[in-house]
Amino acid sequence: MLGAGPVTEHIGTSSNIYAETNTQVPRIALTRAVSESLARCELTYLHREPIDLARARAQHASYEKLLESLGFDVVRLATLDDQPDAVFVEDAAIALDELAIVAPMGAPSRAGESASVAKALGRWLPVHYLEPPATLDGGDVLRVDRRLFVGCSRRTNGPALAQLARLLSSHDYQVVPVTVTGALHLKSACTYVGNSTVVVSYWRMIAGPVILVPTASLARS
Repeated sequence: MLGAGPVTEHIGTSSNIYAETNTQVPRIALTRAVSESLARCELTYLHREPIDLARARAQHASYEKLLESLGFDVVRLATLDDQPDAVFVEDAAIALDELAIVAPMGAPSRAGESASVAKALGRWLPVHYLEPPATLDGGDVLRVDRRLFVGCSRRTNGPALAQLARLLSSHDYQVVPVTVTGALHLKSACTYVGNSTVVVSYWRMIAGPVILVPTASLARS
């Protein structure tokens, strides 16, 4: 989600883009409905199993209602029934205080999702683009204050990190690469909870509980 005016990004889930704004500007959440073709979604670390489409849509509707109850204005993008993963709008862009960034996504099958997200973001933020051979999914980008921890994954590559670092250097952001193994995206395994602390799950790497990691540790990963 995002908002016009001064914003503080909190992209913390995979089915929306959002940011908290000051009290003078509504908080805005970009979402997209579950696609009719969801059962054909991209899979990397999970076995394909039947998906209850009606249940998925009901869960998504409940999620949107929760966002509204928290004071967000939910802006629903047009449904893309021919794009199985389109509900995960976060992957299509990064929304920061000063600008939005759109890049070629790591899965070529998802290329049709980006244009509508970029157009929506352009209502509030200037939109910048990374160029091939860069590929980047928003699910690999974890913002902690002025640092962006960016997962080096199957979906996000070195050229994307280099272009992102150059683009954001003038905005005083530090781009920190983090190697991702055993998960599709960096934020498949962790999220920022404030107070310089990231919650990390190693459920695909080792058998163990969720743990708390100081964000300084990510820079050494």
